[in-house]
Amino acid sequence: MIIADTHAWLWALVAPSRLSARARTALEGDAVGVSAMSCWEIGMLEAAGRLSLDASLDDWVRRSRLSSGVELLDVDAGVAVRAGALYGTGFRGDPADMLIAATALEYGAPLVSRDRGMAAVPGLEVIW
Repeated sequence: MIIADTHAWLWALVAPSRLSARARTALEGDAVGVSAMSCWEIGMLEAAGRLSLDASLDDWVRRSRLSSGVELLDVDAGVAVRAGALYGTGFRGDPADMLIAATALEYGAPLVSRDRGMAAVPGLEVIW
């Protein structure tokens, strides 16, 4: 499994040319998981006017999951504990980044992300 960061999931759906060749190949060649935190992040982007969806967030997520085949991964206790532990390593990403990175670590999966800060997460393989 490959985990897609929020922007990688969005771009794969609506602007694949924004993905690097490596990112595109990774997302096409394996099962793709997306942290449920990405749904929250997309909602925040829309509320802030930085993103415009063509449906309600609930409908957009449902339709996007069906069309792309991604698996939404819960933010469960294991992910939450890992995210909290990341802060102690010196990683100071925002809470969404910490939970997305922790999801990839919990699943032992690489993360497709352009976010350079993710490379600072100990033990996380980042593909871009």
